[in-house]
Amino acid sequence: MALLIITPWLSEQWAIYRLQNSLQLSGAQFSQQLEVHLEGLERQAWNRANELREPGTAFDQKSTEWLNFSKEVVALRLMSANGQTHRFATKSGMPSMALQLLPLQSLALAHTQELQTHSYSALYEWAGKSVVDLYVPLLHRDGMTLVTTLDTSVWPVLANQKLAMSEISVAVTPYQTDPSKDHHYLRVNHPSWEGHWTLEFKSLELTADILKVLRPVFAVLALLLSVLLVLHFRNHRLRLRAEKDVMEKSRLLEKQSRLSMLGEMSASLAHEINQPLAIISNYAVAGQMHLQQGPDPDLLEKLLQKIHEQSQRAAQVLVSVRGLLHQGPVQSVRTDVNQLIWHLTPHLRQQALALGVEINVQAEKSLFAMIDPVLFDQVLLNLVRNGLQSLEKSQSAKREISITSSIQDQTIQIAVSDTGSGIPPEIEHQIFDSFFTTKKDGLGIGLNLCRSVIERFQGHLMLRSNSGDGACFVIELPISTAP
Repeated sequence: MALLIITPWLSEQWAIYRLQNSLQLSGAQFSQQLEVHLEGLERQAWNRANELREPGTAFDQKSTEWLNFSKEVVALRLMSANGQTHRFATKSGMPSMALQLLPLQSLALAHTQELQTHSYSALYEWAGKSVVDLYVPLLHRDGMTLVTTLDTSVWPVLANQKLAMSEISVAVTPYQTDPSKDHHYLRVNHPSWEGHWTLEFKSLELTADILKVLRPVFAVLALLLSVLLVLHFRNHRLRLRAEKDVMEKSRLLEKQSRLSMLGEMSASLAHEINQPLAIISNYAVAGQMHLQQGPDPDLLEKLLQKIHEQSQRAAQVLVSVRGLLHQGPVQSVRTDVNQLIWHLTPHLRQQALALGVEINVQAEKSLFAMIDPVLFDQVLLNLVRNGLQSLEKSQSAKREISITSSIQDQTIQIAVSDTGSGIPPEIEHQIFDSFFTTKKDGLGIGLNLCRSVIERFQGHLMLRSNSGDGACFVIELPISTAP
């Protein structure tokens, strides 16, 4: 982001630096070339001055030759020490020179006469041209000076014939001492013409101009990028704050979920332990009835043994159901599912006998799965009990509960079906929800607990068929092939 903002500025600074270097190099080359050219003009002027030995005809002849020969010589004059013009000649179409000298011209004339050397005048305007005067003393004539008027607009053309400078323009301007602050311009004052005129160079390259025009666009883009950067950091800060709030709420929700699970666990324990307690109660009543009819030590011992087994079973149920609170798989052992079914069948038939319900079991072949036998028994008891409760309210002539086991696609399938009234279609999607029940005295945790147990065995519990002829719940368990 910062690179995008600073790149246009760096590009402009680099363009300015390159322009300044190019201008300085070109200015130095042009100044050197012009200095060499002026030295040649000075030698020619001395030669011309030496040729003027007699006034009159000689001056007219030589001046005509010089004016026709040189493009930059526009006028010639013979001038006395007091500034009076004795002879003059101009190019065709040029007006006669003014007789009155400018102050700077008088200064150059006096300098020439005093030191008997050549001098330049300051730049001045004549006949629409910027010109300078070159003063050369006539040594064989006391007080006479040859004044050669030079058109300075020709100098850049003459210099450019030797220097290819198509990227700059050159102008000869009145003398200036203040340096240019614009990177497109460069002013040069050579020592030979210091105080007389100034060379002014201007770059013709458009790179810096284009960057200057685009500067507002870059400024707007930088502003937009800055705004986007601020908005990005603001959104990032808000997102971090939102994530922190979500984490806090998740922790609170987790605490509430654990409290809810504890409540559900309490109900589950009460629900599951109720079955072995009911069996213990039945065996106790049977023992009392037997004592009233006449004691039989062997039968009493069997009844007490059953009561002991069910009490141990209640303790195992407590331990197994509490294990459901922990994450990960429950403590499972490789168990023959069909053997468990047959072991539980007498107890199931005893419960069904009072309601006139027949229990049919088809589980012949040994099928092994990794399960907790106590929890699996509880699942079967819950499913059969639900079937018995459905048949209790049903008017069906056929009162039957079937338990079948089979293997399909390397999966053990145990189906528990009844011929009761079935499950209404409108509540099928709710039957496995916690605390959902249609029974007046139900807790709504039986099917939910059964599904949780089977899923901890890496299996599935589902409602396969549901009609007016009953319901069928199917348990799917992965088969265990290890010995």
